[in-house]
Amino acid sequence: MMIAKDITARSLASDSLKKQNEALKKIFDHVPVMISFNGADGSVKLVNGEWERTVGWSLEEIQKENLDIFSLCYPDPDYRGKVMKFVAEADAQWAEFKVRTRDGEIKDTSWTRVKLSDGTSVGIGRDITGRKRAEEALKRSEAYLAAGQRLSHTGSWALNMLSDELFWSQESFRIFEVDPATPSASLVKMFLSRLHPEDRPKITQGLQEAAVQNKSYSVDYRIVLSDASIRHIHDVVYPVADEAGQIIERYGVVMDVTERKQAEAELRRSVDQLRALAARVQDAREEERKRLAREIHDELGQALTSIKIDLSSLIHEFPPEPQQLKRIESISTIVDQTIKSARRISTELRPGILDDLGLIAAVEWAAEEFEARTGTKCRLDLPENDGAIDPDRATAVFRILQETLTNVARHANATCVDVRLLKESDGVILEVHDNGKGATEEQLSAAESLGIRGMRERALLLGGELLIQGVPGQGTSIRISIPLTDPLTESGSTGA
Repeated sequence: MMIAKDITARSLASDSLKKQNEALKKIFDHVPVMISFNGADGSVKLVNGEWERTVGWSLEEIQKENLDIFSLCYPDPDYRGKVMKFVAEADAQWAEFKVRTRDGEIKDTSWTRVKLSDGTSVGIGRDITGRKRAEEALKRSEAYLAAGQRLSHTGSWALNMLSDELFWSQESFRIFEVDPATPSASLVKMFLSRLHPEDRPKITQGLQEAAVQNKSYSVDYRIVLSDASIRHIHDVVYPVADEAGQIIERYGVVMDVTERKQAEAELRRSVDQLRALAARVQDAREEERKRLAREIHDELGQALTSIKIDLSSLIHEFPPEPQQLKRIESISTIVDQTIKSARRISTELRPGILDDLGLIAAVEWAAEEFEARTGTKCRLDLPENDGAIDPDRATAVFRILQETLTNVARHANATCVDVRLLKESDGVILEVHDNGKGATEEQLSAAESLGIRGMRERALLLGGELLIQGVPGQGTSIRISIPLTDPLTESGSTGA
């Protein structure tokens, strides 16, 4: 007798369970996390493909060769003890461990374990080596950046335009002497409290212009620290836009330039002192020239003139023989030449006309002497009087003119020189232009151009400037502008 049963439902259920198991197995083998099942004694019972790929050993090898996988992956006994404790406790909290793989590479992993009712446990892990290395690289970059900012006294900040959240770097906190624990919402208030009162308007104006123009800008300002000391800040602000061109952030670089400002101020003081010393040396040199010129002209000139007169008297009182007369005439000629040389040397040292008649007359004399000596025509454009030009400035302008004409005679190959002297309410201007071959930029900036350097220094000593421009084939132009006020007596304090 046969008994038939309808097993269709059971068959369908079996097929469904089989499909579910296949799906779970595929998920188990291909899910991008490590999964391991451990017995109550901690032994490995089952692992997935990601576990095998990460660690390097297969489950078949572990079970067939009875490998102590924990000793292989965690060779240090103390460290292995911590791992085994974590496996035994099966805490759901995540923990990070360094795993040694089959090829000897050390990988960072993160694990969580859950204990099952039968005493076994399941572990889920992730390979976080890439993330950890990226974090370490980021930390190194941040450390390098912080060190670089600290060494260069340069900080940074960023303002999110949407959330108004403000970020400051560690160096920014140091520069402004603000506690790094200060909340972001309070940083703007702290910044404004540090601003020097006189510099607040320029900060406000800069922010307003930047908001309208959406472009980068830089600003220099001062901050007042808690001890009332002053720091000088150079701030450069950059806008950061999204893909639509909307400004979403402003990024700034702040530089503590106090030391540079102090060094610049000290340098300016040193330069002023050196120029004052050079001016005194220049004055002493001119006074010495004036004294020597006067002695040569007065004492030596008078002595030579007396010799000339005495020779003439001797000829009349004691008529000499022809041979003696010839010798006396020769001596007289030498005396005449010596008188001319003495006058020339005296004039070159310090032309008396500059002290007696002033700058305009001295310029006319220098032009006539230049024409007579070189044959180059010299055309003058002079004011009617030079009453407002003091002796120091008159001397400087005259010496610069002398050096200029000397350079024209030596190098320009010019046929004509135009000299123009202007007297304005706030200064005196000398312009000289020749029609020669024109000085090149290399010649004007050459280290051996001592004449040009001397001319420029003479102008600088009196707060003036000297401009030289040469055009090949068209000549060279020189313009000297000297104010009528002394810069060394009017210069204010340059302290920080």
